[in-house]
Amino acid sequence: MSDIVERLRDRDTTRRTGESYADVHDRRQADRDEAADEITTLRAEVSELNSMFDAQWNADMAGVQMWREAHPGIDMVLPDRKGFTAWILADIVVQRAENEKLRAALEPFADMGKAMMGRKHPNEAVVQYALAPTIKVFHLVAAHEARAAITQEKREG
Repeated sequence: MSDIVERLRDRDTTRRTGESYADVHDRRQADRDEAADEITTLRAEVSELNSMFDAQWNADMAGVQMWREAHPGIDMVLPDRKGFTAWILADIVVQRAENEKLRAALEPFADMGKAMMGRKHPNEAVVQYALAPTIKVFHLVAAHEARAAITQEKREG
């Protein structure tokens, strides 16, 4: 790229040996066309980098918002990357433990659902298709309510 910049900055329009004025014009036009192509390429690259930066920034700000909600009273503090990553990883470990507790608590309901799905019906495929989303929604609602209760206990405790 620096080569094209230097050629464009070169104001010398002196003809080379055997070169006509039209040849000089064509040479200079070719340099301008090459520069325009390079500018187009660089603009696309800048746009891509800006999109990547914006995506990273939005993800960081979403994480910072989560961190601030977990640490009330220090709204103007931004966590450093190391502390934030450690906090997120610790939260993941806690959430996995809570999920295991919920899974164990909901296991009887899952068995009940499996037993219901195991009953014979003239059109068993329809029954399985109809019951599967219902059982899944029940699990999700129960998990959400249990997680909300655990989160509330953490905030109070």
